[in-house]
Amino acid sequence: FKAEVTGDIDLPNISFSAKVEKGKFQDFIFDNLTFEALYNQGILEVKQFVLDKEGHQIIGKGKIPYEFSFMGREKVAPSLTDIPLDFNLTLQNTDLSFIKIFFPKDLKQIRGLTNAELKLSGTLNQPILNGNIALSGGLIEFYELPAKISDLSVLLYLENNLVKIEDMNFQIDQYRIYTSGEFALKNLQLQDLNINIWSNKEEILYQDIFKAQADLKAKVTGLFTSPHIEGILTLSQGELNWKDNNKDIPTNTSELFSKLINVKGDIDLEVKILDDFMAKANDFNLKLAGGLKVQGDLSAPKLNGGLQIKQGYIAFLDKKFRVSEGKVIFADSIGEDMILDIRAKTEIDDIDVFLNVSGILAQPTITLSSSPALSE
Repeated sequence: FKAEVTGDIDLPNISFSAKVEKGKFQDFIFDNLTFEALYNQGILEVKQFVLDKEGHQIIGKGKIPYEFSFMGREKVAPSLTDIPLDFNLTLQNTDLSFIKIFFPKDLKQIRGLTNAELKLSGTLNQPILNGNIALSGGLIEFYELPAKISDLSVLLYLENNLVKIEDMNFQIDQYRIYTSGEFALKNLQLQDLNINIWSNKEEILYQDIFKAQADLKAKVTGLFTSPHIEGILTLSQGELNWKDNNKDIPTNTSELFSKLINVKGDIDLEVKILDDFMAKANDFNLKLAGGLKVQGDLSAPKLNGGLQIKQGYIAFLDKKFRVSEGKVIFADSIGEDMILDIRAKTEIDDIDVFLNVSGILAQPTITLSSSPALSE
């Protein structure tokens, strides 16, 4: 490390250079770091910045306004907010793992090879970003979310703070999602989202509990910090296999979205369930069809709509009751408070026995009757 300081203590001229081999910053390990810069009258000029890890490089060069003060003295440098920015950043096959340095409490892991050419201009008050970013083989996993984003591929173009998503696709638990659209950067913050999200009848698979063909068409608008999500999700060839050992899985939306409690924004998603959807458990086997809407705050959405029971059976008192008609109603529901209205029938010794199930799922009311009527 070398440094030289000249000039006035309040307006110093500082030149410095450094070279580090086999370094580590937090959990990020790199092979070489070369840095050379000059500070003069409120401008930090980076002459050379090269960070190398296994042949992958981050390269920076340019001028950035920077206010220097010493020992709490009153700053006499002029305002820097209108001084032009001029900085170039290049990523050459760079592994994204270094980003975890900035979000250690949020990111469990992140990786992917990135190539980028970025130019920062404008001023500190109104920075302007141009360039392009290409990423392949990306993987992102958050501490607070159960889903992992894998096989992430991104191609972005930036033109005067307008970011155009030429192509972006990724997998969540083997479910591939495609994205296109654009958003604006205002003071390098994401705003004015206009993003389309869709899938091509991909299969959703969650352990051995749930699977279905899913066709998603959605749009995200508004701010990145409080987006509005609207769209349609169509499920077909679906199967839900509920078992006693699934009790640790949330059965209501409050539990399911509890980890998103600090996420702002709202959702209006229509879910269509086609008539080849099967719901199975130890005590029922039902074929369902219908639709519902997921609406409200992202952190605590409600369900509205209804499902018709097309056919199936309910096991009760060691007997299988064939469903003659039934429905499940959601009215500002969180899941466990869905309303049941089911009628089923079986035959015992030439006597028709009827089963009625009503009320909410958490505390259903079950009644039996027969024809001809039997004494208690």
